[in-house]
Amino acid sequence: MWNSLDGSLFKTSSRRVVGDFVQEVTRSPQRSTLIAIDEFAALKDAKQIIDLLLQARQAKLPLVLSTQLLPQDPDLRSAVLQAGLLIAHRLQAADAEEIAAQFGTRSSWKVTHQIDWETAQTQKGTIRDVDEYVVHPNTLRQLPQGTAAVRSVQTARWGIVEVLQTT
Repeated sequence: MWNSLDGSLFKTSSRRVVGDFVQEVTRSPQRSTLIAIDEFAALKDAKQIIDLLLQARQAKLPLVLSTQLLPQDPDLRSAVLQAGLLIAHRLQAADAEEIAAQFGTRSSWKVTHQIDWETAQTQKGTIRDVDEYVVHPNTLRQLPQGTAAVRSVQTARWGIVEVLQTT
């Protein structure tokens, strides 16, 4: 079913692949099943992933898609960004804004000061409400190796986590 030598992931349609997984899980409910696809954005026909995502959700099968870059196709990009769990390692500038938006914003206060340049004194200022990123794009661009930003839709939780090596 799988052939990685010629760069083509699917010999059969994604519908059949998911159908096979659903049958297997139904026959053996105690057996855990996980679909994992690495570098899916590099597939020649990456639109098959949209169908795979929808079918896996309907069948309640966990699906892991990984890639170094967000896909350029708008439909595929939208489908991928609707994932229930998002794990982002260090990102390029173009993708960091869009991923940061997936983590959302929060209201906070911004303090401003009015400075007299001749005397270098400040006597006036303001406090105003602003929306700021929960995880700023610059944070995503500068994540150190072994660190990831994680967001769960189901629990509405997020965090910056570090993967620890075990000895």
